[in-house]
Amino acid sequence: MRELRDELVAPVHFLLAEALWTRIKRNDRRRMLVVDELGLLFEDPTIRRFVVSLARRIRKYNGSLVFATQNPGDLLSSDQGAVVATNPALLFLGAQRPGEAAKLESAYHLSPKQRALLESSRRGDFLLAAGADRLAIRVQAPPWQEEAMRLSRETARPPPITGRLIRVRRVLHYRLQGLPEQRLERVHAQFEALAAARTWRCAPPWVASSHSRGLFEMEYFRHLRNEDGSGTTAAGFLKMAGDETDALIVAIFLRDLSAEYRIKTSLRDEDHPLAKLRRLEFDHGRLPSGQSLEEVLAKRPVIKKVHGERILFYPPTFRLHSQSPPSPEWAYALFGIRAYAPTLLEAEQEALKILRGFGHLAG
Repeated sequence: MRELRDELVAPVHFLLAEALWTRIKRNDRRRMLVVDELGLLFEDPTIRRFVVSLARRIRKYNGSLVFATQNPGDLLSSDQGAVVATNPALLFLGAQRPGEAAKLESAYHLSPKQRALLESSRRGDFLLAAGADRLAIRVQAPPWQEEAMRLSRETARPPPITGRLIRVRRVLHYRLQGLPEQRLERVHAQFEALAAARTWRCAPPWVASSHSRGLFEMEYFRHLRNEDGSGTTAAGFLKMAGDETDALIVAIFLRDLSAEYRIKTSLRDEDHPLAKLRRLEFDHGRLPSGQSLEEVLAKRPVIKKVHGERILFYPPTFRLHSQSPPSPEWAYALFGIRAYAPTLLEAEQEALKILRGFGHLAG
């Protein structure tokens, strides 16, 4: 959609709305349409009319509508938005800023105590509204479901090669040097956030330092310090599993740490298919040559294979044509669609959403 010229956006939205209405009107089985980021979609008049019509008529076709928005107050500021926002049989109201909470208090007749609950809610805290009833609830996945979600994120490992030859898995080693001791706790938190930000085909990234408390991490870091001396302040490694985006996201992350803390970071990936990326060193976020990481990556796209489909990611300095200017953002392409995102991580997340969407439509 981002690649479409302005005059094509409205026709494409119209075709999308018509295709969804056709499926809903079949009435051959119950259907649920889930619309995320409704506030953003509401900016387009075609989609806005479509969603309002859905809110009023979808029950007639044995269907249901679920929508999510981070700014419900924006919906309540217009008549059409108010139709959608006040129509649901069930509402889950999460944490809100004071201004947004005031709008919800007026629209849904909340008490001052209920409004205060929205302003102080944490992750998982909701106010459930059903008709005239209001109930504070906490949503938390049971242990079995958390385990199921964890297992679903782990892809099957390739079977070992039998016979005399044993395939040695590619290992990526990374180190941080010169990081102040008082920054270690934040760096550990940043590694944990990176590990949780996406689904990794390899094991999620981790880091060991003098702040580590796990036995393996403590022993690993002790042996490393004995070998390297006192220069290394944090380190880790990953056993790769065939996804180049895993390695590239770690490289970008280390580059960003180097720039943020003005330190040296290094990445050693001896089995990388490109010789120039087998050893990377960053100082204040730049390579020894003074180049940025994106300038080194500019020669080719990065390919990610998911369920037999190829997703291509293009670095910001990549030129689609010799005369075309470089884009300041990462580009991704699949199913003939090309779009842009500020970072590789966001580009990957958007591309996977599109892939899942096409999978649902095909089913």
